Amino acid sequence: MSNTIHILITRIIKAKVILLILSIILFILSGIGLIKAYSVPAETIVEEQVTLVEYNHEGKFDYLVYLKPSYLYGPEPEEPVLPPSEMKYPAEYIDRFNMTFDFSFVPDKQVTQISENVEVKAIVKRMGVDDEEIILVPETEKTGNFTTSFILYNIEDLLSGNIEIIATVYATIKTDTGMIFEDFTQNMSVKPSGSLVVVSGDLEEIESGYFGELNYEQRGHFDYDVLLHPSSPYGSIILSPPEIKPTEPLPRATMGTGDIILSDLVDEMEVIFSYTLNANKPIADQYESVTVEAIIENPGKWAKTITLVPLTRQDGDFNITFPLDLKQYIEIFGVIQQETGVPISARNLTIKVNVDTTAVAGTQTIESEFTQSITTDLREGIVVWSGDIEKSEPGTIDITENIIHQEKFIGIEIKQLRIISPIVTSIVFLLLLFSIMLYFWKSPLELSEIEKEVQQVAKKYKGIIIEIEDLPVVKPGETVVWLRSLEDLVKAAEGLLKPILHKAGYENHIYCVLDPPMRYECRLGEDYI
Repeated sequence: MSNTIHILITRIIKAKVILLILSIILFILSGIGLIKAYSVPAETIVEEQVTLVEYNHEGKFDYLVYLKPSYLYGPEPEEPVLPPSEMKYPAEYIDRFNMTFDFSFVPDKQVTQISENVEVKAIVKRMGVDDEEIILVPETEKTGNFTTSFILYNIEDLLSGNIEIIATVYATIKTDTGMIFEDFTQNMSVKPSGSLVVVSGDLEEIESGYFGELNYEQRGHFDYDVLLHPSSPYGSIILSPPEIKPTEPLPRATMGTGDIILSDLVDEMEVIFSYTLNANKPIADQYESVTVEAIIENPGKWAKTITLVPLTRQDGDFNITFPLDLKQYIEIFGVIQQETGVPISARNLTIKVNVDTTAVAGTQTIESEFTQSITTDLREGIVVWSGDIEKSEPGTIDITENIIHQEKFIGIEIKQLRIISPIVTSIVFLLLLFSIMLYFWKSPLELSEIEKEVQQVAKKYKGIIIEIEDLPVVKPGETVVWLRSLEDLVKAAEGLLKPILHKAGYENHIYCVLDPPMRYECRLGEDYI
């Protein structure tokens, strides 16, 4: 029991010391917080960049290649079936020619309006005299696809020379993106050959063209009937050129993005560019100005830019399609090499799209440029595109604003700290006063001078002192030797090589060294003074 009291007293003293130290530390920290609360401004004005809109350009190239008939990819090439280049008729029996000329404008997309002016004339060429011009169809306005008819009379007079029939069409086509102005001319001839009349020339002719995304064809077709005199051996009959049944076009092999394409087998190539604008705010009033360029380059030596699609307006997200004539660019490389005499190390062909976008996102206006390009080397004979087949480019609209910043100390705003710190400091100060008073107040349970001496001895001689509850009873014949100081008992224990037994009581302690039949003891405490 006495040992327990002794330990309890020791712990109380330690707790008072710890409390005092802790109070001092807390008071210092609360003082620092108090000083910080009133020495640092609660708010500061700082410039911060604020993002109003985040947007993203997305572009993608795609392409479709139509291949020539080939043994590699099929179908195997066939000889085309052509109409006869000329037809012959008996001159003396011909009464007249009834003739027609058909014209059609065939776009791959719908157009707003087509109007034409057509004129058909005959040029009679005779030996020794000036050419004679005969108007067969005066200049006439037409709309859309049309057919015009005319007649050749006085065959005997006309056949005194060669007749060249010329049909000329001037077409105006209105589209959503602009006006197209085109001209088309087709010829056929009627000439004497002994007793026969020879009609020659291509009865059908096709010309291709494109404007921006619009691809189109102009098609002309001559047709005629030869009317014979009733007095002819054949009677009053009509002769017509043989009808050539059109052959079904061969199916063309196609290839797309990712396929290995041999440039020599390319018949036609269409490139498709897709563009999308995304934003974290609703988009309105979006439009773009778009140009497409082809750049042919002998790296490090020369480069030439060719416009594929002139400046065009697009509304919203769009797809733009345009033809790409690889054979044309290969020929240009050859021409430039002949002009410059500079060897060609690479025939780089770059397709570059420039998009200038304007749009409203939320309440902000986006004005941004986006460029995307792909490149291939035509010298390799294989069309392999490198570069940005797909591209994504982010952008933002930012402004700089003055922001009121709440200053903090150890995670607490200064405004709050000015409220909290005086309260905490006052509480800690009271705790400090309490711990000081507690430290200097002597409790009845606190150690006496004897207890302090016991503690010092325990520390000094802890190697030879053993704490016990009760000492052995003094046996008969055993001699007890009383020593006046612990130092003498320690000397005895060291000389005998024996431990010192310690029995603690309240305000009294017994130290004993047993060396039968001798017993050495030293007692400390008020009861033993």
